[in-house]
Amino acid sequence: MVEIDVTAVSSAPRQAVWALLADAGSWPRWSTFEEAEVDGPDGVGQLRTFRGAGVARCEQVVVFEPGRRLGSTLHSGLPVRDHHAEVTLVPRAGGGTAIRWRTVDRPAVPGTGWLLRRQLQPALTQIAADLAEAACDGLRPAARPTGWSRGRTPAVAGLA
Repeated sequence: MVEIDVTAVSSAPRQAVWALLADAGSWPRWSTFEEAEVDGPDGVGQLRTFRGAGVARCEQVVVFEPGRRLGSTLHSGLPVRDHHAEVTLVPRAGGGTAIRWRTVDRPAVPGTGWLLRRQLQPALTQIAADLAEAACDGLRPAARPTGWSRGRTPAVAGLA
């Protein structure tokens, strides 16, 4: 198993961070993903497909605690089995929000955990930092997407 645990700090309040995190349609505007597609309403069971760096990654929301925690499992897109990601938001005493992004994966090919970590650690660090910055900048959630939404070009190679 490969566990990756990264943190970022935003000066934005927890609700501002949550608004962007929970709204998959906004991800291409602040993350390394180029496109996002959402199937279903916000909450447990929602399917989210993110595209970037030539890969489509499909995940399903399995934990949805507004303002606090978002968890997902991966259906396709990475060479892993049993992928689980969880993002936890904690208000900071002096203001702002601590963002903890944690993933646990079992590599599809035994012995490749080091390679998986080498690719995912910087990618998750970047996406957590991008979320923190976007919330500080006052980026608003996107209107509900109908199909694909275009975003910026990926900043971290290999993230999808």
